[in-house]
Amino acid sequence: MEFIQKLFIPYQTYSSLQIVLELLATCAGIVSVIFAINKRIWVYPVGIVSTVLYTYLLFQWGLYGDMLINAYYTIMSLYGWWAWLQYDEKAKEENPKQDFILIQMAFCLIGGFLLVLGIYYFKYDSVKNIPAINWIDAICTSLFLAAMFLMAKKRIENWFFWILGNALATYLFYIKGYAVTSLQYSVFFVLALIGWKQWRKK
Repeated sequence: MEFIQKLFIPYQTYSSLQIVLELLATCAGIVSVIFAINKRIWVYPVGIVSTVLYTYLLFQWGLYGDMLINAYYTIMSLYGWWAWLQYDEKAKEENPKQDFILIQMAFCLIGGFLLVLGIYYFKYDSVKNIPAINWIDAICTSLFLAAMFLMAKKRIENWFFWILGNALATYLFYIKGYAVTSLQYSVFFVLALIGWKQWRKK
């Protein structure tokens, strides 16, 4: 019962437009993951609809950190869209070197973590003062940055990072009081497990 109440309490202060846009953004996000599972390039245009809407909504709600992440997702989606088109045209060519991809992935992980940690450092004036929940937020961000990059490269490892990130985000947003978003990430977690299984088959 308490969980149901948390779902609806925030909507008391939302405008009708915000509610409709959040529903559209959520639906588009889920549909884009389904396209990703099936390796359909529509994952990107549909995903862009979701991330653009969330960027606008998060700006309205004053959640600027999450807003910047969604803005990054939009840019990476444009890159991924282009990369998948190139991949289809050159499917028989050799893939980029494994070592180079690992270096880029590590850059996304470490860079994303340090970027978010740096924001919290300036907010709380010291690493020691940063709450534990914000460390989880930094880890989630780094996992999602790596996942977006690997998905653009059509690497199956992207699902591993989505699984970890979505599991942490489900807990993170529930603790922060955003039960609706927490529920959405729990759906993403299940879809990521399905995606990993499907891509392994292929």
